Amino acid sequence: MIKIIKYGFLPINNDRQRGQNISKGQKLFESGHVFDVIETVGQEQETILTGKIVTQTKISNVHDVKITLDCNRNIKSATCKCKAGLSGQCKHVCALVHYVNSAESAESKTSYAQQWGKPTYRQLLGYDKGVTMAELFPTPPISIKLNKLMEQLESKDLSTATLGESLAHTPLYKILQLEEKHEKEIIAAEALVDLSFAIYYYSSELTLPKHLYDFYNDKVCCNVDSGSNICFETIDQANSSRWYTERKLRITASNAHKLKGDRFDVNRVINDLLSTKNNETSAMKYDKKVEEVALTEYKNKYFLHCEVLKVGLVVNIHQPWLSCSPDAVVICGNNIGEKKIVEIKCPATCSNKPVIERDNLVTNVKYLQFDENGLKLKQNHSIYTQV
Repeated sequence: MIKIIKYGFLPINNDRQRGQNISKGQKLFESGHVFDVIETVGQEQETILTGKIVTQTKISNVHDVKITLDCNRNIKSATCKCKAGLSGQCKHVCALVHYVNSAESAESKTSYAQQWGKPTYRQLLGYDKGVTMAELFPTPPISIKLNKLMEQLESKDLSTATLGESLAHTPLYKILQLEEKHEKEIIAAEALVDLSFAIYYYSSELTLPKHLYDFYNDKVCCNVDSGSNICFETIDQANSSRWYTERKLRITASNAHKLKGDRFDVNRVINDLLSTKNNETSAMKYDKKVEEVALTEYKNKYFLHCEVLKVGLVVNIHQPWLSCSPDAVVICGNNIGEKKIVEIKCPATCSNKPVIERDNLVTNVKYLQFDENGLKLKQNHSIYTQV
């Protein structure tokens, strides 16, 4: 078996090199001109050492050195690509021998500090060494942080009336009302203050006219009861007129992909959302026709002893501008892990062929793909965003 060694070399018995090349090779080694040293031990115990030596005159010139050792690590032969390398006694061969016999070769290069990218001596003179980052940029005492925080709050007059009923009961506001503030409360306040200031600034700069504010409260906002009512009354989904009306007031899972990222045209997307038409395409008709069959097959195959229920438009009551219309929900118990959301896709393009061909790892739709882990949704497709 061939053994390859890159560090931790045994010393070489060097009785061939003589004269000035020994000292010149020592200087090359000490200057860091030796790299990529590899020792290969063959099946017949013949050992070959190879390495690259950077020349003194031009760092872009690199000589390949090869040394053959016997079983006692005596040098049998040595070659180098320099002009004096045919004899095997040039300074580059000596540099490789010095490297192998040095203490440096006993350790991996990862054991040493980074050598590249270091500042020059002139650059080092401009900095006072021994100063830590904490000393350069000291953290202000908690009392100073708190005082600045309170000054900002007082300057913005974040009273209960200004914050409004919702923000007045946030953890930040409650913390700031405490007469005695301990370290934990102060840290918590600092973590929450940015979010609350952002809400405050946006709410003050984007104040809606009264008629729009009333429209939002009356048409978009909902509680548990009104949200449940929307879900029940739109259970027919595309066959329900209210389903279209409620969807037009919100961002839905189906159209959320249009808002993904930060490069979309806001005005164009708003126009698309508000001008949604109820016209059914042939693909939509096929999907509706096959969906019921697919849902029944899904239930019989995977959840025969569970409830598989159809639902309408589901509105997030905490963020009522968000909604989705799952094709069904599966309820197998009371725990959250025993409930599942079902989304069915029946592509008309696959009416006469399978959606996926597992034997060939081929998909016949644009939103699915196979990778090393199996079948998955493409993350840049709208259906991925929807799900």
